[in-house]
Amino acid sequence: MAELSQVEVGGGGEAGTPEGRPKVVVIVAPREGAPAAAAAGPAVAEPSPFDRAGDEPTDVSAPRPVLPPAEAERPTERIRKAPPRPRTPADDRIVAAVVTVDLHAAPGPLTDLFGRSLLFRAARAALAAGAPRLILLGQVPDARHRELYEEAYNGFGCGPVEVRSGDPGLADFGPGRVLILDGAALHDPDAVRRLTSVTGPAAALLLTRDGDGVRVRTEDGRVREVGVDPSSADGITAGAASVPVEHFERITQVGERAALEELCALDQLVGVTARRSYARQLHSGQALEQARARAYEPIASGGGTSGLFEDVIGRPVSRAITALILRRAFVTPSLVSVVAGILALVGAFLIVFSGELPHAHAGLAMVLAGLFLVGSAILDRTDGELARLRMEEDEASRSLDFGLDHVAHMVVFAALAWAVDPPDLPRRATAWGRFLDAAPAWLLDPLRRWELDDPMRVGVVAVFGVLVLMAVLLWRGAPRADSSGLRRVADGLASAFNSRDYFYLLTAAALFNLVPLLALKGLMAWFLVATAALVHLTWLAILVLSLASPAPPED
Repeated sequence: MAELSQVEVGGGGEAGTPEGRPKVVVIVAPREGAPAAAAAGPAVAEPSPFDRAGDEPTDVSAPRPVLPPAEAERPTERIRKAPPRPRTPADDRIVAAVVTVDLHAAPGPLTDLFGRSLLFRAARAALAAGAPRLILLGQVPDARHRELYEEAYNGFGCGPVEVRSGDPGLADFGPGRVLILDGAALHDPDAVRRLTSVTGPAAALLLTRDGDGVRVRTEDGRVREVGVDPSSADGITAGAASVPVEHFERITQVGERAALEELCALDQLVGVTARRSYARQLHSGQALEQARARAYEPIASGGGTSGLFEDVIGRPVSRAITALILRRAFVTPSLVSVVAGILALVGAFLIVFSGELPHAHAGLAMVLAGLFLVGSAILDRTDGELARLRMEEDEASRSLDFGLDHVAHMVVFAALAWAVDPPDLPRRATAWGRFLDAAPAWLLDPLRRWELDDPMRVGVVAVFGVLVLMAVLLWRGAPRADSSGLRRVADGLASAFNSRDYFYLLTAAALFNLVPLLALKGLMAWFLVATAALVHLTWLAILVLSLASPAPPED
């Protein structure tokens, strides 16, 4: 048993006197080979003045085990590094979207752009990305709290919204990824949705060539430099990032720019390049005006294609109408769709009515009907532009617009079939009768063989073709901006039909019908037969091309 020794420290006077300080006794184990005199005998600790009355004094003279030298020299392992936890699907799901807001910035989150605030657009992008909750992060005065909250709440589809001044941490999220959006940026919901498809332990930045922000250089999808000179950059951040929860805490503590540079150095930062994005970070009034000028057309058009007549005639007129009603909240896209449908019905009525008039007046009535139909086509374009600019596109409005488009086509086909052969006039005096007189045998023989020598039957066939085309379009889905090859041809056919170029063609045929020589040959009846055949050829071509080139999977 090793002997113990005592070392006395301090003591300006006698222990226990008011002037003196208590004697401190430190018990130490003697070094190996120390002289025996160093341990004069057993030592008993003096009572401490902090001991409570009645407490038994602690006997520190009891023998204590001495560790073997090998155990005593072993270093203490203060930090045990936990083994890496295997990732699960829960680690890759979006658990929240965080929108950074600064009310003192210019432009700020409540700045209006195309009838909606930047904050509303950021919240709508988070909703499109599937974020279950939205967190507004920034110093918000109490007087502006409700205004900011309601704008984000409406943009997030009335989902859960929180306003915080402090940085959330791991305990606020749980496992998963956090979507970070800039409250002073113009976000593209489709591009943000693609960003959320990134999985794995790395953080991801949304890159676009059309924007202003933290400039980065990428190589094989990896971000190699952050904040380099713009002239050498091959991508620009779009104000959006998707980061694992553990990286998010680092970003909030270190600062976004420094954290991105650190993750870049650790090769834990990847870039996601958007195929089509109008996202921009806005840090000045000049950048805001540039965004208005450059992003209006991509947003309004939706990246889709349109027919020839729509591009030449419809687009300028619809843009003017959209700009006029953009900030009038009571004019909704659905209301514009309904008005477009009413104009189409008026046009169809005038087509039917033209069949009851003498030829001179019938031609003018047909032209007037065509003008109503062109107005319907222009408003049909306007409702889509309005919905996209205001970010009010939803399944209900798209379904309403899609259904009204095809109902209008079917009604016009039926009206045209009635007009070319009104039942109270002799057949030879009608456009259909003149068509039968002028049609070649190679066309008349199939019509008689298929019992289509009556215009009403042709109208029924045309209406049936529109129904089949509608079913094919529903089956294949909407045209996509990233399609290529045969799929792109099919998308072009689908877009051209939906563009209502048919109404422009009908109006042009009605104008030519005013020429006596063309009218005598039954021009409107020729137009009916040709467009009825075209509808069937269109849905058949779209079906074959879509089967030959299926749509690529969504990113």
